[in-house]
Order: sequence, then structure tokens, then C-alpha cells
Amino acid sequence: IKDPSAGCTFRNPIELNIPAGKILDSIGAKNWAVGSAQVSCKHANFVINLGNANSHDVCKLISKLQQAALEKYNILLKPEIKPLGIFDKSEAIIWTNADETVKNSFIITK
Repeated sequence: IKDPSAGCTFRNPIELNIPAGKILDSIGAKNWAVGSAQVSCKHANFVINLGNANSHDVCKLISKLQQAALEKYNILLKPEIKPLGIFDKSEAIIWTNADETVKNSFIITK
């Protein structure tokens, strides 16, 4: 992926033995976008920055992807990327619901 990104967005879920990118591809997530954050058309497990994406755009897109995977496969995809910064509670939930080890580590809610 040549576009700016943080790398793979989600860990591969061991429960399904299907890579996260294939799960996202199967739900048609390529090119989904929120603001300037977009799912790559080359690999569905990469969220790219189209130029002006901010953390709010990325969090909303990640949440949308998690919800779609939950509805189709009954699995909550766990982010592989690590959050750093100040998030409101609606944004922080995507990290803390997916991984108890992240809770209170470096997410600050306002």
C-alpha cells in the first residue's frame, strides 16, 4: 500500500481462521470512507488517509467496519493499530470493547 496509513487496521481473528482483510472484503468495505479516511481499494484491512483525515474520521470508519463484521460474522474485529491521544467516549469504545488489555493504558477520554 503506497497511500498513507497506519498499517493493518485489525488483527486476524483466530475464531474464524479468516484474515481480517478477507472478512472486510466479503462485506464490500473497500472504498468505504468517513471524511478523508478510506478503506483501501487494494487491501480492505488498510485505512488510508486521503489527505485530511483526522482521528475522528478514522475512529468512525473503524467503528463502521467493526459493526459490519459483527452483523455478518458475529465477531468483533480487534484493532491492530494502537490509539494515542485524546478521544471522547464514543471513539474510545472501539479500542476498549475489543481488547481489555488496552483499557486505561493510554486512551484519555474527554
